[in-house]
Amino acid sequence: MSVDVSQEIIRAASRGNRKSQQVIFRACKGKVHQLVRLFLGPRGRDEIEDVVAMCYVELFKSLRMFQGRCSFGTWIDRICYRACLMHLRRKYRRRKVAFMPAGDEISQSAEDQRPDALQRLVTQEQVEWLYEALDTISPERRAVIIMHEVQEKPIEEVAEIVRVRQGTVKSRLFRAKRELARRLNTLRRSE
Repeated sequence: MSVDVSQEIIRAASRGNRKSQQVIFRACKGKVHQLVRLFLGPRGRDEIEDVVAMCYVELFKSLRMFQGRCSFGTWIDRICYRACLMHLRRKYRRRKVAFMPAGDEISQSAEDQRPDALQRLVTQEQVEWLYEALDTISPERRAVIIMHEVQEKPIEEVAEIVRVRQGTVKSRLFRAKRELARRLNTLRRSE
């Protein structure tokens, strides 16, 4: 979902022009809500509006800092990423103690190791399992797997959004997939 806003509108909004801010809000509304919903998942329904509000506060607070080195859409992705990351870190810290994996000796089938394994989860129960598993991994890893696998952003763009090297994104992606496969296997066995 692209966000088409002219540089003039961005400059006017950064100076406090309410009409320009409304134009940006309307242009970004769907994208921001969609990104937050993807990051938080169906289990975070109650928190989505709060995080969306955090995104807009940060967006308008830091609008003066937008320099146009990346697209406005990528810049908004970065703001949403940071807001979701802060929220998930708080949530993750509270939940980390509650989840202790059953063991490290979890087998993986060849299908679970394929990159498109996440895209094959189609039933509502499987989506819930996926987000339950996503809740157990670090917010940084959760973010890269959602951006790369769900939003289908290339590694280069994910690296630009999270402001790390491409190798770091690949490493986080690999570890996130491995952790998800382990957790999903544990969930399957417990059913």
